[in-house]
Amino acid sequence: MVDVEKEMLSKYLNASVEKLASKGVKSVKSRVVNLAECTAGVTVEVVKEKLVEAFGEVYGLMPKEILDEAFDRKEIEKLTAKFSDWNWCFGRLASFGYEISKRFGWGEIQLHLDVKEGKIKDVEVYTDAMDTQFFADIPCVLKGLPFSWAVLAAAIDKIEKSDLVSMSMVEDIKELLLHGGEGNGR
Repeated sequence: MVDVEKEMLSKYLNASVEKLASKGVKSVKSRVVNLAECTAGVTVEVVKEKLVEAFGEVYGLMPKEILDEAFDRKEIEKLTAKFSDWNWCFGRLASFGYEISKRFGWGEIQLHLDVKEGKIKDVEVYTDAMDTQFFADIPCVLKGLPFSWAVLAAAIDKIEKSDLVSMSMVEDIKELLLHGGEGNGR
């Protein structure tokens, strides 16, 4: 890594505390260093240039730039459509669980999602908030949906909002889901 924000990186690298402790490391963040911290003036462009030079040395060939015109646009579009399709990205996934939680002014929420073949098969909701019916409705609207943060956030909007507090809870949970990458896979 050249110059990554370590605070953001620690959100995405979720090694278990037990694993880190067994290695004598206090946090993932403490094991990461940016190349920019080691060598003044290093940039992504410099790293790219040096990688090209290194490949040339290792393979004994002079690297050549391939211009965009050399590629078949229709083939690229076809492959882009195939590999960005939801079924390709999620539909073939092995089963997995995902946990996401956050504390809001109205209380804390923890969502445990069990995903099979790219769809939400089960949802467990834990909260210390007072509106139990509101939270009982969450599994009903999420089960069976594709594992897509935008789809899940849109589904939360379907929960009946009877007052300002429930409206606030819906907006907070939607925002949490839209930033779902900050949860923890299990």
